[in-house]
Amino acid sequence: MGMAVRMAMVVIVCLAVRAGMVLVAAWTSHASTGGSFATGVGLRAAHLTGIGLCVGGLAVVLVTLPVVHGTARVALLRSFSPAAALGAALAVATGFLLAGREVTSITALASPAFGRVLLGKGTLVA
Repeated sequence: MGMAVRMAMVVIVCLAVRAGMVLVAAWTSHASTGGSFATGVGLRAAHLTGIGLCVGGLAVVLVTLPVVHGTARVALLRSFSPAAALGAALAVATGFLLAGREVTSITALASPAFGRVLLGKGTLVA
């Protein structure tokens, strides 16, 4: 078995494990808040995937950047940018949808700690 095939198998296994972790995290969270459980799990899984795409991709870039030089460095940054933008857009969009499911009124944002955390996250995004 060649090196490229082994690497492809490692990537596939890692993606499958990551997908399983996202679904377990989404399934065991408070996905049933505000309506359909299946919708909640789907939204939370998409939210975690977007965050993972941004943060995980950034971690790979930061580890790889010191050993990559010249045009390869530029190519690395250019290849990460669309993935980061997609992940950020997914995290923000699903974050707003999840917030709408969990906080049912404007006054609920100010009272519990969860509402204040949501306001803080929204301020960071804006």
